[in-house]
Amino acid sequence: MSSLGGIINNIDSIINGVQNSMSLEVNGITYDGFTSASASKSMIDICGAYSFNISVFNDLEKFPIKLRSECRVLVNGQPFITGYVEAINVDYSSNEHQIAISGRDKTCDIVDNTIGNDLTFSAGISLQNIIKKTLKSFGLDNSITVSSTVDLDVFDSTELGNISSQIGETAFDFIEKYAKKRQVLIMSDGDGNIVLTRVTGNEHKLNTVLTSSLNYQSTILNASITYDDTKRFHKYILSAQKNVMSGIVEDVSAVDNKTIVSMSAIAYDKDIRPTRIYNLLQHDDSYNSQSDLQERAQWESNHRMASGFKYSAVVQGFSPINDPQLIWQPNMLVIVNDEYCNIPGQLLLIKSVSFKYDVSGGSTTTLELIDKDGYSVDVLQGVRYKNKRKSATGKDVSVISDLTPYQGK
Repeated sequence: MSSLGGIINNIDSIINGVQNSMSLEVNGITYDGFTSASASKSMIDICGAYSFNISVFNDLEKFPIKLRSECRVLVNGQPFITGYVEAINVDYSSNEHQIAISGRDKTCDIVDNTIGNDLTFSAGISLQNIIKKTLKSFGLDNSITVSSTVDLDVFDSTELGNISSQIGETAFDFIEKYAKKRQVLIMSDGDGNIVLTRVTGNEHKLNTVLTSSLNYQSTILNASITYDDTKRFHKYILSAQKNVMSGIVEDVSAVDNKTIVSMSAIAYDKDIRPTRIYNLLQHDDSYNSQSDLQERAQWESNHRMASGFKYSAVVQGFSPINDPQLIWQPNMLVIVNDEYCNIPGQLLLIKSVSFKYDVSGGSTTTLELIDKDGYSVDVLQGVRYKNKRKSATGKDVSVISDLTPYQGK
């Protein structure tokens, strides 16, 4: 391992027998000696990102890391991000040189690239093969693999016909349309490959318990919770027009004729005062029936309810205390007992993870957590949200679920 700074080691502490470290591997060579480092990944973002900062006192011409290099971010020795060096910033004075290095997963090309009009699929194709064909159109099929943790039905001609492509939309937005039809999340693993998955079950429930108790081993360093009703309404009215000849939903501004019928659906958020009403126009042709429209209306209510609840916690180190063989990852379940935020032993889902190291603050992890049913199949399909959940102690508690925002036109 090569130390860039020469006098600083980025291994800052040993917690419960685990040596916490972040390092950057570039072209097979692992570097440490960083003054600060960060890396983050989320369940709803296919691409992780990182940033490392170095104080360099010697000749800058000998700086070994170059732009566009292949790299890996290692957290406690485990790969967390595999991608590229995308940006290098140099800042110097008479006393020192500061260099900042940042980049993203290999999947950044899926986020950035936009599609053309040459992507067509035939009936009987799987979601994995849709994504593989999309990757191949950009020459990414040899560098990024696609796997799935769940069995998925193939797409028939009707489903394919109801999902339209738009020249200029990103490759991720394009494939996400198909993923939503199968209620799966598109995530990246530590090697920068694509994994299709759903919310984890108890097989990924951690033994660690996060708590606000000062005397407990896995004490939360700090946390925040926000409740916000400003985007919530009592009544959601969704309107659309359907062409009975073609069987698809059309723009409500379409010329009215005998083939056009009007449809509407209503969903309620009974916690909000009745004077708050929200009207929507439905343009997405992937929702073609009254039941689909009703689910879409309920989805809007659920999503806005979810957006009103945000909880995050900062913990020491990069590994769960009682699961030292692991590092914190999105799509894990952990029990949170936070008296100050009124979360009494609730099993929550880790939505995003942000690792941070600096020479003054040591190693910390910021966790964004949501209701464990926030991305379940039932919720993604628009099933009515149930506010009461069972805590780890068996008591009813109220935790608001988080949902993927509706991605219609």
